[in-house]
Amino acid sequence: MISIQGQHSKDDKKIELGIGITDYSRFMMYKGMYGNYQLSAFYRISNSLSVGIQGAYAGFRLSNGTTIGGGYTTIYANAISYNLAGKLYFTSLFSERDDRKLHIYAKGKVGAVRYVPVSEEARVEGTYFDYGAYLGIEYTPFQRAGAFFEIGYGKETFSQFGILFRF
Repeated sequence: MISIQGQHSKDDKKIELGIGITDYSRFMMYKGMYGNYQLSAFYRISNSLSVGIQGAYAGFRLSNGTTIGGGYTTIYANAISYNLAGKLYFTSLFSERDDRKLHIYAKGKVGAVRYVPVSEEARVEGTYFDYGAYLGIEYTPFQRAGAFFEIGYGKETFSQFGILFRF
């Protein structure tokens, strides 16, 4: 998944946009994962708190066991998720310095994921509740760009990483 993120400073850089890649834990056992991208946008409402939205797409190919003739049935499906999210920056809680390049934060999300079958044989479809709690690190060596990594527990994902932009 791709995630767009950034961070706030005392000037106008309050918009966080990130593009990243994530796992889709529900389908980690299947070969043929493709297109695990996430986009997110956050708004820094204080020095230590930001709120935002996330959207994601994942495509996967499921081998559904052996058929009567001895071959495998392959099923193609897509997952589209949409979440509300919030981040609490620990580094900002302990220091008012705004020039740090490394930020540590906790992130929570809640929303839904929709599974869309691509083939008629697909048994995975519908919309389901999605949630997650993550610990993340942002490293911003440039004034308006950097990278992030998150790991934690989510109903559908465990980790994500990518690049971020600040505006």
